[in-house]
Amino acid sequence: MPLFKKLATNPALPEETQGRRSLSLDERLIVQLQEITPLDNIEAQEFRQVVMKALQELHPDELRVMEIRYQFKKSPGQAAKQLGLAPEELKRRERSALRKLRRKLAAYGAES
Repeated sequence: MPLFKKLATNPALPEETQGRRSLSLDERLIVQLQEITPLDNIEAQEFRQVVMKALQELHPDELRVMEIRYQFKKSPGQAAKQLGLAPEELKRRERSALRKLRRKLAAYGAES
């Protein structure tokens, strides 16, 4: 079971947090203290490969937007200016890229 799914069903966490998407700092600390198994490492590597493949399937313009926004942590305004795009166009490309990535990652989650 992938580590992110283990966390969602971890009995050590309070019942009200089970299956919730966002985690508190305390919950993230619990995850850090959990023992990582060799299977967890393999699943993490597989997940990284799925993410990389999904990123490679994006249109180059969408990939560039994602790179600037998330790898270089630029604001939408900064990214639009750097790419020479109108802010609306940048948002459209980012939404399109995120939608494609979510579909790929949801398909991966359904398989595991």
